[in-house]
Amino acid sequence: MKFSSEDQLVSKIGAKFGRKIAEVHKLKYKRSTIISKKEVSLGWGIADVVMSFVDNRRLSNKKSPILSLGTMTILDSMPIGKIVNLEYLSSISGIQKSVLKNKHLKMLAINNYVEFLEENTFVKVNELITGNEVIAIEAKLSDWKRALYQACRYKLFADLSYVVLDSTHTISAIKNLDSFRKFGVGLACIDTRGNIDIILEAPKQEPTSNRLKTIANEILLESVLVTNLDRSSNQSTHQDAYSQTYQQAVL
Repeated sequence: MKFSSEDQLVSKIGAKFGRKIAEVHKLKYKRSTIISKKEVSLGWGIADVVMSFVDNRRLSNKKSPILSLGTMTILDSMPIGKIVNLEYLSSISGIQKSVLKNKHLKMLAINNYVEFLEENTFVKVNELITGNEVIAIEAKLSDWKRALYQACRYKLFADLSYVVLDSTHTISAIKNLDSFRKFGVGLACIDTRGNIDIILEAPKQEPTSNRLKTIANEILLESVLVTNLDRSSNQSTHQDAYSQTYQQAVL
């Protein structure tokens, strides 16, 4: 039986698929939680699904997710324990000093990553606890060429990038596995009952941008924290919705 739409196909890519990928790639995620989110954009297309293994310490420390590349660049550029000044941070980031201080550094200080010292000097006091492997998925009913093109772009932030097709439309893609190998993208298929077949394993590769990988992890983290916030603000009203969302998000 065929999927009637790509949305229907994407809805089947959840916990079971994540466990399958972890099994095939022998991914170790002890003391981590697998979180998934649909339609994730980091500026280079919108991935249908992104999954990651987020360190449980990051889930429990209640610090706001860092979703700005500018903020991430600043934090990443500051050696822990070393005092730096505003002039230095502005020169390496290209960010105007007032924006740097009142937006990016302020956010980092509120979340106890950075401390403000005297005369526009700052010190990094905590490292960001990052996630582990990021998996990006592009799902199509049958158009493997377009899916492959889009999946290639996700390697900018993902360790593993996969194309997932309707299991009834895989013949053409299988005949062109060399194209998937050439671009370092895996191929999988799924049927309407949720049965998964990994046709070609994606090679694990370092993302082009580790900062964007970290932001991808933070986006996934935000999806869980926002759900938790909704629950705590009105637990009785949101209980059922929270349970469904959390089960989808966390394997």
